[in-house]
Amino acid sequence: MHIRDLTHDDEEACALIFARAWAHAFPQHARVIDSETFVRETDGEFVIVAEQDDVVLGFAAVYRPDDFLHHLYVDPAVHAMGVGRALIDAARDRTDGRLRLRCQATNAGALGFYRHLGFREHERGADEYGDWVGLRI
Repeated sequence: MHIRDLTHDDEEACALIFARAWAHAFPQHARVIDSETFVRETDGEFVIVAEQDDVVLGFAAVYRPDDFLHHLYVDPAVHAMGVGRALIDAARDRTDGRLRLRCQATNAGALGFYRHLGFREHERGADEYGDWVGLRI
């Protein structure tokens, strides 16, 4: 697996992963996610992709001024294969080891994943999708 910067050619693959992963994690909150959505929601962020054999497996987008991990999506077909961890590690390398994020409180799998990687809760809140937990490392 290789982690690298996003290129324009990756946008469609990332949008498809975003859509599949969103539907997998939040079936109760259906959304239309396309390339325009991906580009709009990652505007102003650095985006890295994980790929293997020229196939994009997932991406992470970080808003650098706050070291805020805005997006981390991995194709559900490759969950639990180290893609998310590799993306987090690469993002941390670019942020001097610091990252913070918000995770929907109902997403127990993601919360467990982040906690396993050393993230700790520092705030709680709510948005249009429900309650969230703020984590940082």
